[in-house]
Amino acid sequence: MELDQGITPGIEPDDDTSVSESLQVAEAQAMTVTDDGDMLLNGFVFTPIGLVPANPDAPPDFEDWDRTGVFLRYIHTGTQFWLGDWLNYGESHYGEKYAQAVEHTGYELHTLQTYAWVASKVPRANRLESVPFGHYANGLAALPPDEQAEWVQKVAKEGMTQSAMKAALVQKRAAAGQKPVDLWLVVKCKDQADFDKLEKQMTSQGREVTSRVTVQRKPKVEKTAKKKTGSAVTQKPIGTPKKAKAKRKDAPTLKVTKGAQEQIDQIAADLKNNNEIDPGWLKDEFYIPPPTEGETPEERQKRRKKINNARARAKDK
Repeated sequence: MELDQGITPGIEPDDDTSVSESLQVAEAQAMTVTDDGDMLLNGFVFTPIGLVPANPDAPPDFEDWDRTGVFLRYIHTGTQFWLGDWLNYGESHYGEKYAQAVEHTGYELHTLQTYAWVASKVPRANRLESVPFGHYANGLAALPPDEQAEWVQKVAKEGMTQSAMKAALVQKRAAAGQKPVDLWLVVKCKDQADFDKLEKQMTSQGREVTSRVTVQRKPKVEKTAKKKTGSAVTQKPIGTPKKAKAKRKDAPTLKVTKGAQEQIDQIAADLKNNNEIDPGWLKDEFYIPPPTEGETPEERQKRRKKINNARARAKDK
């Protein structure tokens, strides 16, 4: 899929006539979009993850490289207005809403709506590269065009921050409505002595002081995921003895009878000599089979239950 000819980066048209002239000049450096969705401009291919020469055997010259740098600067400063104008154009010409825009750009719906609203309220004549888009979205776009132009120049000339601009706009609206404005400065004190000293100083100057004490918030402690047993974090050093669990006072002690010990010794000997084990021995009430390889938690619980029962029977005898 190919796009129509675009404006050469570095040319800033002032009106529709100069736009047409710029299109003629830009014919040799037109921007196109490939079937893969990559953008081709000035001999460079723009992908979602990088920029490479379109033809390594015939790389772009210095002029193409320089024009591409200007284009990248425009992307950094003009993306929000570009998206806003694009959305408004699509809605007015094709009736397209925000569903496709969200899919194509990946932006949240409310973000795109903000871009479109600001672009619709701010004429091109009132857009300056030196005034960030946030200033327009947080105050300038809501002003009438004439007043907006005045404030855009003021912000650019004085280098006003967003907070300073918003405070100045509030004061101007309050003055127009003949309403008083209260300006507050909240200062955090180091300790009670600093608090008392500053309060006394402000009071002596005839300033209205409102005291406020808040509980200091505890810093958030980041939760760390549990490490699996045996990891470098939780593994105990080799050779460190494990802490023995305290025994219950009423826990029965399993006593091995003389007959049971003989059976155990005989089983050990049979296993060593690869002899068959007498099934009768396995029926002894005190015999508990050892854990098998791959023992499940359910099997382990049953085996422990048998051990406890055997201990109880041994205690009774």
